[in-house]
Amino acid sequence: MQVTAREIFACAALLLPTLIAGCAMPKKSGEPPAEKNMSRIVELADGTTCVEPAGLAESRQKSGAVELKSLLESDVKADDALAKAKTLKLNPDEAEAVYFDSCRAYANGEIPKAAFENGRTVYFGLRQQFVAQSVKQWRDKKEGIADGGKLCLVSLPDTDPEHRSFTRVVPTDSTVNDCAQMALANGSDQILLGCTKGRWENTWAKNPITVGPAGKKSRQLTAKGTVHAPDPDCGWN
Repeated sequence: MQVTAREIFACAALLLPTLIAGCAMPKKSGEPPAEKNMSRIVELADGTTCVEPAGLAESRQKSGAVELKSLLESDVKADDALAKAKTLKLNPDEAEAVYFDSCRAYANGEIPKAAFENGRTVYFGLRQQFVAQSVKQWRDKKEGIADGGKLCLVSLPDTDPEHRSFTRVVPTDSTVNDCAQMALANGSDQILLGCTKGRWENTWAKNPITVGPAGKKSRQLTAKGTVHAPDPDCGWN
């Protein structure tokens, strides 16, 4: 049987879309890798939420951030790394940038859990240093009581005259966890959050917060919208 040129052309025309569709479908072996999580809020499996800090691109390029990142990528253990990090004279934004990049990298499977936990231990240790430095500046400042801000009350048994409850004005970016860590470092398991307009014109939360090893481990304490936050609230998230 003879097939005319017209019939051959018609058959090819019918097959062409199928061939094109087949070529357009990528092979599984050649599929691109899953897109990385580049969102500004990263949620980890343990409930930790990392929020991208303002000026991240600039902060991560600063010398302190570069040194801290290099230190964390070495084989130094967390305690030794923290001791060395405290000598770097870091600014809070530099430590914040390194931590967020580490958090995002861990979420994307780019670094192992052990490396992230090591860096997280160093980061929270540095936060305590920053809070302590700010508190010292406030206490050393003439008329520091006139400053407004957040209040962290650390509750202690009033049985030791040298070791009693105390209140500190802490940095505006302080978290509930920062206050909790201050309490734990001073042998307390209870904090009360407050706000001051200055000269001890204060407002306090209705209820205190009990902290301990579980709270310390979670690193993600919050009081926003609860009886554990002052009303009005000055930013205790």
